[in-house]
Amino acid sequence: MMKTQQYSLFTRRRLVRFIALIVFILFLIIACSFFYVYSTAMKGKETTFKQSRQIALQETPIKQIEKMVRYNGENTYDVAIGTTDEESRGMAFVPTGDDVETTYVDIKDGMSKEEMSSDWKKQCQDCKLVSITPGIEDGHVIWEIVYENTENQYVFETYLFENGDLYEQVKLRNHKEEELS
Repeated sequence: MMKTQQYSLFTRRRLVRFIALIVFILFLIIACSFFYVYSTAMKGKETTFKQSRQIALQETPIKQIEKMVRYNGENTYDVAIGTTDEESRGMAFVPTGDDVETTYVDIKDGMSKEEMSSDWKKQCQDCKLVSITPGIEDGHVIWEIVYENTENQYVFETYLFENGDLYEQVKLRNHKEEELS
């Protein structure tokens, strides 16, 4: 005759502990993977920022860099924003690829970020601003404004740096809103 083990509270606790341990280990693996991917991506960005900073200081009138930002468009640029010897503010667009040259513009020759922001807010008062980033598209220096409009659409607008005219607009629909309807 075969013996069967009696079900007991003790074996149930062991099973719960074992499952909790497995869940905890899976959580740690997922968290570590996320951290690794994030830190690897940021390290790549910081590496190009360091090189782009050197190029901007050597190849443009900028002598002191206040801020570095990344523009991802037709080409990817690290944008160094800073001041020259004459205390003028400018932007150096340093491409991360080899096929495009570094471009420099003096901020007084076009719309400043503050002017663009002010003009945009007048047009879209109830919109939620995500970012304003300088960039270059098709040889034009532009301001890329990303925002969420009142219809919950994610909108990318580019404006010409020289005069603030709308250059291009892309609207993305919010699929979550459509699923809820």
